Amino acid sequence: MANETTIDGAGGGGTIDDFSYAAWIVPALTATLAEHALPMEWCRELDIVDKPSNAAKIPNFASDFGAADDDGAGVDAEYNGTQATALGNTSLDSGSASITSSEYGISIELTDQTTEDLADGFDLFALAEGVMARALALAWTDDFCALTTGLSNSVGATGVDATIAVFLSAQTGIRTRGGLAPDGLKYVLDNETVNHMESALTATSTSAASYATATDRILGAGAGPNNGMDANRHVLTFRGYQCIATGLTDLINTAADTSSMCFTPDGPGNRQYATFANVIKRLPRLEPERDAKMRSTSLVMTMRMAPGEVLDGTGTEIVADAP
Repeated sequence: MANETTIDGAGGGGTIDDFSYAAWIVPALTATLAEHALPMEWCRELDIVDKPSNAAKIPNFASDFGAADDDGAGVDAEYNGTQATALGNTSLDSGSASITSSEYGISIELTDQTTEDLADGFDLFALAEGVMARALALAWTDDFCALTTGLSNSVGATGVDATIAVFLSAQTGIRTRGGLAPDGLKYVLDNETVNHMESALTATSTSAASYATATDRILGAGAGPNNGMDANRHVLTFRGYQCIATGLTDLINTAADTSSMCFTPDGPGNRQYATFANVIKRLPRLEPERDAKMRSTSLVMTMRMAPGEVLDGTGTEIVADAP
């Protein structure tokens, strides 16, 4: 047979394709595969909105009574009193930590025709706003993860997979240095370092795998609520603390190693010992800008804030071999 009248559902090749859509656009989106932002609430908030400065300073007293874990040397005989003898003065010495705000911004321009011809069921302005907010949150998170390399206390070794002992010492070092964390600690780990932890916990040669009570009572280890498949990336629990997996941590040592961390997050009981703070100068702000000559509207989202280190001793960098 010949000269049949046909229609191609894919949008080409039929004799009357002009009578049909190439495809019906479903008013729904699939997800974008990307990293997920970490909570800013883990940083102590320093609000300087409407303050005449772009930086915040947190003062502290230098220790006049020795250092933690100094075997009592700092107070051994320094404050012993003697009857009828005047006490000598102790000078209060201060220090401080400062964080300067940074600006983050993103702009998307939408032509009138783009919005006029858009398929039904889509609000392009709302969708663009969501994309922009996620981009700025990830930019902030990337800067937060970069703070791992600034911690002066470090465990692990270059070119070597992290071990259970390394993860333990990352936490116990904070305690030994005098840190308090009534609200607990956090581990933010590079994806590869998470693999090291999972391998170490499941290795048949470890006590954790051989004796269940070692895992439950000493290591406090277990899978996260959904094995890290939620947006919070809570992949494991170790010593009772959340272990968060991310791909935003920095490579170090000429890309030979990953840099992860155990640190003290902000919280009602942790506040004075929080490792990091976030200075806020401008909250996220979305503004439209109309360009009549271009027949378009720009959406601009900006914010001014920055994470920074305020108490070095309450955090520990974890160095481990990169993939």
